[in-house]
Amino acid sequence: MAENQNTASGGNKAVKSTFGAGLKEWARKKTVAIKRKPQSIALVFMAIVTIYNLLVLTVYSEAIIMYAKDVEWVGLMVFANTLLSILVLVAYLNTFPKLKSKNNKVVVTMTESGIKLNINVIMLVVTVLMIVVMIACECVYYNLMNANYIEQYVNKPDQAGSEAAKLIANSLTYSIVHIVLLAIGFILILTLPLYRKLIMKIDTSKMLESSTESMQSLDLQD
Repeated sequence: MAENQNTASGGNKAVKSTFGAGLKEWARKKTVAIKRKPQSIALVFMAIVTIYNLLVLTVYSEAIIMYAKDVEWVGLMVFANTLLSILVLVAYLNTFPKLKSKNNKVVVTMTESGIKLNINVIMLVVTVLMIVVMIACECVYYNLMNANYIEQYVNKPDQAGSEAAKLIANSLTYSIVHIVLLAIGFILILTLPLYRKLIMKIDTSKMLESSTESMQSLDLQD
């Protein structure tokens, strides 16, 4: 009975050790990938912002078509935001073109040795301008819709709890969230050189040694 318990305990330790070693190796590979392309952090975040904007697009559209179609410019602001939210990803992807060696073989944008990023300045400016324009469009949308909301619903207590009031209020909330997310993405892009230096200081070789030691320890136990 005691032997079975020891065997089970040893098996659990082996599973935990294997899982821990695998997790460390996965973390090491992800860290190495980020060290090679730190610009992917902002790219992933901007992709999330784009998905968010597309998901709440229905609320914007319903609020405008059903209850605010007489408010000028709001429809154009939503259209511009939707278009730019997709184009900004294309522009950002072209901001960091891959390097090519003399024999035309594609080389990674940045290695762990710290090669400078190959940046297309024009596309970087276009990307930043797109984000600024999207923030401006959201601000215009919010101001126009908020003025309409106050006039039509806040100043009329009998309409304050209507479905129209709730829908427009939701669109205003989503607009604020989108502005905040765009601002964060803007900061991530502009501060890339700063957090890139911090990422490059991570010693992935130690992570590999730790993972190797865990695997060796597991083999010895077996």
